Amino acid sequence: MDKTGLINYTGGLGYGGSYHDFADFHGRMIARTVASGYIEVTAKITVLEDLNSVPAGFFNATDPGGDTQLIHTVMLDETELRKNLLPGATAIWRPSKMGPLKG
Repeated sequence: MDKTGLINYTGGLGYGGSYHDFADFHGRMIARTVASGYIEVTAKITVLEDLNSVPAGFFNATDPGGDTQLIHTVMLDETELRKNLLPGATAIWRPSKMGPLKG
């Protein structure tokens, strides 16, 4: 946490995430940018809005009409995931004072 009391990072064995760009939503501060992963994947929330009427069992994946009908989880292999990544800047390394490195 920083001086505002908002959580900026969580982590544990095998997982971690960073949280940025907080916005107030009904009196709660919600991170609108969430990043996670060894190869970092970032999710950006552009709209915070109420769900209005939500069917009973909406968050129960086994309930008929539950989140399997309205929220979809898609598993991508690394090749497919890389197609969605933005290109990063090429690293520019300063020359070593000891000369070329080997090994």
